Amino acid sequence: MAKVGMPMMKSSLSPNKSAKSKTCPVSKAWREMNDNREGVDKDIDRSKTSENIWVKGYSEMDVERICRSIIDDIDKKRAPGVRKLREDTVCLIFGVIKPPESFMDKLTKEEQEQFLKDALNEIEKLLPCRIVNGKKISSVIAAVIHNDEGNPHLHFCFVPWHFDVEKNRWTLNAKKEFNLKFFNKVNKNMPQKLRDLGWKDIEDCNLFEVKREDPEYEKKLQEHKKNRKKGGLSSTEYKKRMDAEIMEKDKRLSDLEKRNKKAKKGNKKLKQKENKINAQIAQKQAEIEDLDEIISQKEEYNKKLDQATKEKRAEYVTLVQKAQNLIESIKPIKRLVQIIAAFREFGLFDFIRNGLDRGLNQVADDGFYGLDRESDAVQGCFELDNVLRNGLDLDLEELENSIKSVESLQDIER
Repeated sequence: MAKVGMPMMKSSLSPNKSAKSKTCPVSKAWREMNDNREGVDKDIDRSKTSENIWVKGYSEMDVERICRSIIDDIDKKRAPGVRKLREDTVCLIFGVIKPPESFMDKLTKEEQEQFLKDALNEIEKLLPCRIVNGKKISSVIAAVIHNDEGNPHLHFCFVPWHFDVEKNRWTLNAKKEFNLKFFNKVNKNMPQKLRDLGWKDIEDCNLFEVKREDPEYEKKLQEHKKNRKKGGLSSTEYKKRMDAEIMEKDKRLSDLEKRNKKAKKGNKKLKQKENKINAQIAQKQAEIEDLDEIISQKEEYNKKLDQATKEKRAEYVTLVQKAQNLIESIKPIKRLVQIIAAFREFGLFDFIRNGLDRGLNQVADDGFYGLDRESDAVQGCFELDNVLRNGLDLDLEELENSIKSVESLQDIER
C-alpha cells in the first residue's frame, strides 16, 4: 500500500525571506518549478529536464505578473479609503504530489503520468473554483510532471481564492482556505477518489505545509550541508528524511484532530443523553408531584370519611339505645297481651269481664269499698271494661315480630 505525500508552501510577491513573513518569494518558488530548475536540489539530472511534462501552463509563464494583475484587480474593486492588499499577501501556493518510489516503480511511464494527472484533477475539485461569464475557472494556473529527478512527481501552483460573502466579491485569503480544515478535507477524500479511479494501492494521502523560512528548517538545512562535506546523506536522501519527518508530524497532528473531533462528537452525544435524562427526570418529578396531590386529596377524603363514619356510628348508637328503651317499654304490653290470650284460651275472659261489670255498677250505685269514683284505680277499671266490651284488637304475633326487629338492631351493634 502507498502513502502519497503532498507538501505545500505559501508564496507572495514580497522578496523578504524572514521568519516573520512566513512566505517564499513567488519568483524563487517558480524558478524551482519551471524548466530553469534553479533550486537547491543537486540531484536534478538536467539532461532529462526536457522529459518534464507540462500538464497545465508552460515554463516561460510570468507568474509574478499574473499575481500582480490579480492583486491590482482586487485593489481596484475595493471601496475608496479601504487599505490595499499587503506586499506579503499570499497570492500563490506551490504544492508537490509525491508518490513513493515503491509505488511508481511498479507503473509504466504512461501509468505514472496518468496517476499524477488523476491526482491533480482531484486536487482541483477540492480547491475553490470561480465562475466567470458562466464558465468555471480553476484555481490551478500551472502544473508540471518532473521526470528529471529520482522519482517522478508533480509540481503545481494555485491561487488561494476566497469568496467574501459579506462583501459579495472574490479576494485572496490563504488563512481561510489553506488551513487544517482544507488539509483534513484533502487527506480524507483524495485516497478514496484515487481508489475509485482504479489506483487500488493508494492507502493514504498526506497534505501538509512546508515553511522554508522556519528557523528550525534552516537549522537542519545547515546541518545537512555540513554533513554533506563529511560524506553524509545525499540531497535526495536528506529530502526524503525531512519529508518523512514532516509527514509524521502532520500525521500525528491529523490524528490528534481526529481524536479531538471524535471526543467532541462523544461529548455532544453525552450532552444529548444528559438532556434526555434531565427531561425524563423532570417528567418523573412532575408525575410524583401529581401523585402527591392525589395522595393528599385521598388522605383528606379519608379524614372526611372517618369523620362521617364516626358521626353515623354515633347516630346509630343513639338509635340502638332508643330501640332498647322501646323494647323495655313494650315488654309490659307484651306481657299483658299474653295474659289476655291466656284468659281467652281458658275461658276466663267472660268471667273477668262480668265480674268487672258488677263491681263497676256497684261503684256507680253506692261506691265500692269506699273507693273514690274519680280515683286512678277506678278510672283504670272503667277503661279496662271499655276495652273488654269493645274487644281488644291486638295481634300477639305481629307484636312479637316488631319486638324481634328492634332486638335485631342490638345484634348488629354487638
